[in-house]
This record gives sequence, C-alpha cells and structure tokens, in this order.
Amino acid sequence: AEQVERFTADGFVGTEEPVLTPSQLAQLRADLDALADEESPYPDIDLLHELHYNEAKGTDSALFHTLGHWRCAVSFHDLVFLDVVCVGASQLLQ
Repeated sequence: AEQVERFTADGFVGTEEPVLTPSQLAQLRADLDALADEESPYPDIDLLHELHYNEAKGTDSALFHTLGHWRCAVSFHDLVFLDVVCVGASQLLQ
C-alpha cells in the first residue's frame, strides 16, 4: 500500500535491492559509452528513433538523449523486460 501511494505521488518507486547484477551494470555502461561516442558512431545507430549527442553544448554538462536505444543493444533491451522491474511495475499498475 505504501509503495502504491509513493508511485501515485512520485511516478516511480525506488528500491534498496539492486535491480542489476554488477556484470549487467558493467555491460549497460559499456553499451551506453559506445552509443554516446559521437566520434565513432554505433554500428546499429540507424535503429534509433531519435539521437542527440549533447543538448547542453556550451555548458560544463553533457546531456545525451536517445529514443529506441533498446533496439541497439541486448543490455538495453533486456533492461526493459527484466522480471524484477516488470513484475513489480505490473503489480503497482493494477
């Protein structure tokens, strides 16, 4: 009940339990680094719906934005379908 209230108020629910294993996280980071490398375009970049390498140019920050990245790498695809994420989310949304 408390998680449902937090989800309704905030639009997300945090967890103290890790969602990814260290190796899954390392792979996700490696895939993100490869996808965000503007100098060496990702091999399946044409699968993206949208790509912006840095929407914060002229600042000390970088803002990388993409849509459809789940189509480019298994790690992104699998993240969308992880039971630890999907099952809990489906229970909250019922």
